[in-house]
Amino acid sequence: IISMVTFSWAETSEGKTGEQMKEEVIAAMSVIAMVSTLVWGVGWSIFFGSHKDCFCDVKNPATCYCSVAFDLQQEESAAVFYALSGIATFCFMFATLFSVLQMIMIAECSDESELKKFSGVGQIPGT
Repeated sequence: IISMVTFSWAETSEGKTGEQMKEEVIAAMSVIAMVSTLVWGVGWSIFFGSHKDCFCDVKNPATCYCSVAFDLQQEESAAVFYALSGIATFCFMFATLFSVLQMIMIAECSDESELKKFSGVGQIPGT
């Protein structure tokens, strides 16, 4: 229980060489980039599909035909759903971008000393 609370179980890079840490970071970031890109695509679809469309008659503006996505008839719940889907979409987009940038940064480290400086002392590599 103590290791779970102190997060010491996550320190898996101790005793590894710089090249091994580089491989570990690239593998982890590849998986993060893949998953976040897939969820980003789903979130993007939900975000652009959750808006309200109204078509009004020009001659009679009181006559409007509206369609609401995902059966969200209440205005408040539709607005919250739209806002949260947008926030989630952009968070997953940034997760994809940051993981790809981190893969590029770690790939540019060429020797052991650069990799150790990049990962820091006692830190998870690449953070």
